[in-house]
Amino acid sequence: MKCLYPIADNDVHAFRMPVINSNMYVLIKMGAALIIDPCVSSEAEYLLRSNKVAQCTILLTHEHYDHISGINRLRKLFGCKVICSLKCADLIGDSHKNGASTFGALFLSHGEGARNMVEKLWKPEYYCEADEVYKDKKTFLWQKLKVEMKETPGHSQGSQIIKINDKNVFSGDSLIPGQKTITRLPGGSKKLFIEKTLPYIEKLDIDSVIYPGHYNVVMLRNLKITENRNE
Repeated sequence: MKCLYPIADNDVHAFRMPVINSNMYVLIKMGAALIIDPCVSSEAEYLLRSNKVAQCTILLTHEHYDHISGINRLRKLFGCKVICSLKCADLIGDSHKNGASTFGALFLSHGEGARNMVEKLWKPEYYCEADEVYKDKKTFLWQKLKVEMKETPGHSQGSQIIKINDKNVFSGDSLIPGQKTITRLPGGSKKLFIEKTLPYIEKLDIDSVIYPGHYNVVMLRNLKITENRNE
């Protein structure tokens, strides 16, 4: 489906990983695709093929399995370059560190239908690799769009926030509408979130559009940041 807010006349397509509903975002221009937090999606693959995409640039907001599970599949089908922070790159390369090995345990209290669906999409030994890494911050152009990646630890060690043209913010799980930022998972840190990431979030332009890791796209001005600070 298309998000409500295009970026510089470029449609943003959103796809969700079943059950956990983590968001994958896709922008396509001139036979190239910019993909944020890929999951395995036949709909997304159809979109890429129908637009004759030959090269995918993949950006990650953090290392958790539900935000990286589509990387290896996309590598098989398209030319791909994965960009993330050095810390994130280290963590996605280990199924224990990226949460793949324990992903199924998140759904033990769910109904049988949900558990069966998880079994079909879950790969406990999953890991993947980055092609390009950075420390602290990275800025570059993609199809004349300005892309900024910034390390924002707290939800996880490898968390990052991605901005496109300054006011389009892909926040991953560092900022989710109507939810407090989760810092209790392995590698999470309330202290780092408050000291490093929260000040960055509070300085975002109030007119920014937030493309979160879960739930729907929203304007930053409609969020109460103080309610999303910590657990």
